[in-house]
Amino acid sequence: MAELVKEGKVRYLGLSECSAATLHRAYAIHPIAALQIEYSPWSLDIEENGILETARELGNAENFPKNLELVRRFEEFAKAKGVTSSQLVLAWVLGQGQDFIPIPGTKRIKYLEENVGAANVTLSEHELKEIRKIIDSIEVHGIYEI
Repeated sequence: MAELVKEGKVRYLGLSECSAATLHRAYAIHPIAALQIEYSPWSLDIEENGILETARELGNAENFPKNLELVRRFEEFAKAKGVTSSQLVLAWVLGQGQDFIPIPGTKRIKYLEENVGAANVTLSEHELKEIRKIIDSIEVHGIYEI
């Protein structure tokens, strides 16, 4: 995978549901930009199995505060348009072409309804360009999902 990054075919590497040992092994070859690991009051495994400590040690968890600026800018844009930030992001994905199909995860009916509402959000070419300017103006520092 590191070779794919070097060749420019892949921008970042991420792991899903990995162990601390796997994260260390992978990071020794190439920095890992994203971790997707279940974490909730009902699933605290990462606190006990070393993955949270390892991610913090390697600096992955430091990315979150840096990325809040992008979230803040999306929230401002969404508020001005009269939609939620989730609806704005989903509408932006839909606006990238008919070959894009967002698959948002949700566990509550109210968020499902909110997500479905994104199908009714129309973004003009100008708005799509403005959103792209926002995206391009902020360097995303890997994504750490827990």
